[in-house]
Amino acid sequence: MDARQKHSGMTILKKVVFQRFLKHISRVAKVVKPVAKLNILADEPDNRILECDSHVKADYIAQIPI
Repeated sequence: MDARQKHSGMTILKKVVFQRFLKHISRVAKVVKPVAKLNILADEPDNRILECDSHVKADYIAQIPI
């Protein structure tokens, strides 16, 4: 197995784990549509996370590295 095949296998494994995570979290997650726009962080997508957090008054924010 060369390095490219090994890397490809890890990518597939991560994809499977992520899909299982999404399936699990979809059972307990709540979809929200925040009305307030925030511009706090330099990374614009992270501001969307903060908007959702603010909308539901969450105690915690969890993120998994992709």
